[in-house]
Amino acid sequence: EDDEKKQIEQIGDNPKLSAEERLKFARMSIQAQWYDLAEKILKRSSAMPESKDISYYVLARVSEMKNQQNEAIDQFQQVLTGPFHVLSQIRASTLLTDKKRYDEALTVLSRTQPTDEADRKQILRAKIDVMNRSKHFKESLELLNEKMATQPNDVESFYVKSPIEEQWDQ
Repeated sequence: EDDEKKQIEQIGDNPKLSAEERLKFARMSIQAQWYDLAEKILKRSSAMPESKDISYYVLARVSEMKNQQNEAIDQFQQVLTGPFHVLSQIRASTLLTDKKRYDEALTVLSRTQPTDEADRKQILRAKIDVMNRSKHFKESLELLNEKMATQPNDVESFYVKSPIEEQWDQ
């Protein structure tokens, strides 16, 4: 096992290694639970423009596995483009919300760039979650009502709205 780890470390140190190959070796290291080696490989990979975003996403997941939430938050926020952007920002906001850092969570979500309607819905759900967990039910309902005014047939919004109204009434 140590020999395998040393081999992967040597290969990962090769400056000619492509971004894709680096990510492959980082994933192998994660599967073997060699998180420090995975981090080392991913940090090198994050310096390569073509793999920056995916590298930061995977780095953040490794930080979560190591129970290093603050590092994970910072790394998720480094994912600025690509298919993992929205997912990463929502995950960062969830971790911030877990730490009761609600304003920061909402700031992260307000900077998140959706690429389609599904992204917009995910971001809205995350904002509503932050507002509910911070007991800002009125703001949460206002946000939902605003969405429902533009999309009155969105059944999902009605489903989300009901428990919020119940919480607010208490």
